[in-house]
Amino acid sequence: MELRALFRVWLVLLVCSVAMPARAATKVNATLSSASVSVGESVDFEVFVEGSVRAEQPPAPEVEGLEFRGSSQSSQMSIIGSDVSQRVTYTFRYVARKEGKFNFPEVDVTVGGQHLKTEPRTLTVKPGAPAKGAGDIAFATIEPLKKNAYVGEDIGVEIRAYFDASARWALANKPLLTAEGFNTRDILPVPGNQSEQEMGGKRYGAVVYQTVVTPTKAGKLKLGTATLRAQYSRTRRNPYDPFGGGMGRAEEMEVSAPEVEIDVKPLPVDGRPKDFAGAIGDFTSFEGSGTPTRVKIGEPITMTLTIKGRGNFGRITTPPLADHDGWNAYDSEESFQAGDAHGITGAKVFKLPVSPLVPQTTMPVFLFSFFDPETERYRTLKTDAAPLVVEGAPVAIAPAVVAPQAVPVPIPEAKPDLLPNLPVPDVARSFRPVLTPTLLFGTILAPLPFLAGLLVWRARKSDPLAGPMAALRRERAELAALVRRAENRADLYEAAGRVLQIEAALARREPAMSFDDEEVLATRDLTEPAAAAVRELLAARAELLFAGGGRGERVASVERDRVLDAIAGWERSRPATRFAAARMAVLGALFLFAFTSPLHAGDFEDANAAFAAGKFDDARRGFERVMSEGWQTGALFDLGNTYFRLDQPGRAVLNYERALTLSPGHPDAAANLKFVRERSAGKVGELVWYERVLGAVSSRVAPWLAIGAAWLGWLWAGSALWRRAGAAGVAGGVMLVVLGAIYGAAQLWDSEQRANDAIVLEQTDARREPADRAPLAEALGPGSRVRIISEQGEWTFVRLPSAQKGWLKTGAVERVIPPKHR
Repeated sequence: MELRALFRVWLVLLVCSVAMPARAATKVNATLSSASVSVGESVDFEVFVEGSVRAEQPPAPEVEGLEFRGSSQSSQMSIIGSDVSQRVTYTFRYVARKEGKFNFPEVDVTVGGQHLKTEPRTLTVKPGAPAKGAGDIAFATIEPLKKNAYVGEDIGVEIRAYFDASARWALANKPLLTAEGFNTRDILPVPGNQSEQEMGGKRYGAVVYQTVVTPTKAGKLKLGTATLRAQYSRTRRNPYDPFGGGMGRAEEMEVSAPEVEIDVKPLPVDGRPKDFAGAIGDFTSFEGSGTPTRVKIGEPITMTLTIKGRGNFGRITTPPLADHDGWNAYDSEESFQAGDAHGITGAKVFKLPVSPLVPQTTMPVFLFSFFDPETERYRTLKTDAAPLVVEGAPVAIAPAVVAPQAVPVPIPEAKPDLLPNLPVPDVARSFRPVLTPTLLFGTILAPLPFLAGLLVWRARKSDPLAGPMAALRRERAELAALVRRAENRADLYEAAGRVLQIEAALARREPAMSFDDEEVLATRDLTEPAAAAVRELLAARAELLFAGGGRGERVASVERDRVLDAIAGWERSRPATRFAAARMAVLGALFLFAFTSPLHAGDFEDANAAFAAGKFDDARRGFERVMSEGWQTGALFDLGNTYFRLDQPGRAVLNYERALTLSPGHPDAAANLKFVRERSAGKVGELVWYERVLGAVSSRVAPWLAIGAAWLGWLWAGSALWRRAGAAGVAGGVMLVVLGAIYGAAQLWDSEQRANDAIVLEQTDARREPADRAPLAEALGPGSRVRIISEQGEWTFVRLPSAQKGWLKTGAVERVIPPKHR
């Protein structure tokens, strides 16, 4: 019974395999194994019959300039479920004998008495390489699909390698292509890329690779050379071989294809549409559809825009609206369906919501402009205006008392924009870590800092100058505040001059301060401008004190700035060599007050007023003046908004990133950062898992979390020892201490890594080597974030958003955390 059942199943399948193809539609088609060959190379003309095996073999087409070398036939049948398909392939081989373009005519194929015809095909034959002699083992060629192109146009390139068919060979690597002045893509083997061809009366085994190059500048550019390595062995006569022969020893060789020249022209300026974004190619269709077709005012319509054809799809951005009036368009999502391995052909789809602001009768119309290199003209395609029903009244405006003849109120176009400026600058903060590594681990290992503190305390108790020096430091702190709030000139200069004398006394460890102005200056290694400013300050102080003037004169803002600049120059200088031991006693306390109260309270308000009036350059200078007294989140945020209005998105992103570094999670800074980066095409690399884990806790909180865990471990272990609870409690406490220390170390390491983050200020290209003409590693828009690995003069080595490594011009990037604040 089992054999009978199997026989029935086999019979059903046989009937299906015979009957179904007969009922299916029969199709014929013809293709060429290559659209372009050189003189002496072979090409296969293949005729496919799908849906039937009862076709009669057609005669070989006669084509002038091509020599027919023979034909072959193959068939294929596949059964997938209930679907049965059949295909017959007739292959005709030809050898090109002269250059030119040759047309394969329509081929008449008879299938079951029915006559079907194929489409005609065209073959391009290029001048051939010189005939290879019998001693030649291998050679290679670079064959671009076109030798005249435009900047930014994608060019298909074939790299062909030929090996003596009488030898055995195996490739060791894919070709390496030199392409100076071009952006390149991966070099991929053509499907079924190995074949045999005849050239110059000799048989060669051929292997074909394809890639795409894009010229980045105009001129006559050299493409090549292309090299690859192969192992080969030739047949040799062996008298001891009963079969009469054998293979020789395998050897390795390098095959190199000579360079070719491509004439690259710049894109024409005449006739360039305003919305042209760099698309070059032959794009056959631009279609748009929207759903739903009936909405109310303000409700979104999902528009799907599809661009099909051949060209540089990577340069195609979201198509703009033909008419913005009455519509509000939002950010789009894009996808690409490649039609080939390199993405030269395919379809790019954009999906974006669009909402009507007034009644409409048709869908929004979008524009797509591109340059057609074949016609050498710009073209603009439009989507169709499909029917649409929009119900409801326009967005209502609060009614007001109007004249008898009311004037219609225009409806503003609601477009996404920056969040407004912050009204207050926020307290001044520092980019430096909350705890240094020494302080962090010293706090975790509590006995060590406690002992160090005890030793310092005892040392100070034995120092006879400890008391007077401490009194001087307290006086200096009081004078630092007085410098900022003094109302008249005499008090200002007296306090500033005494601050300098106190600093000199601390440096020389002479509390009596019995030395003149020149001795004060001698305690620091001042530059000439800084020394002149300090001398002017001390001279003005002496004049006011001894002449008795200045008590009734109010301090001008400009004069206070000059005094503070002189003190700042003093602070930036180094202590004199003979006072190197006192180098740590700098004037940090003088400006510590500035981090909690701004010097010029009105500067921030003046800068915001200039911003509101559209005077963005004045606003920028004002915000930068505010931050000269200390980094403040609000001022950084408003400065980012100002740079965006000045059309400098890279610097806008830089200031938003700095604001978020000072205040992690700041909602306004995060929102505006995302807004600007999306519009500037800035790139940000994905964080690895440990960066996401370490970034989950603010850098200001993480050190205290590590210390808290460690101290909890100490308490646990100490309690276990006190109560003699056993080794388990001690081990658990020690483990918690170790985990706290590891977490603290990881946070410090992550902070050190993040200190190398930098922002790309302008559109730039990262190179694989530190040279202007090196191959492109990645194109970066303004606002892209990279991580600096090393700086080497004019070039900086960075980790790119794509996780690759490349070289950027040093001036094209700026660190988020300034180096002097690390």
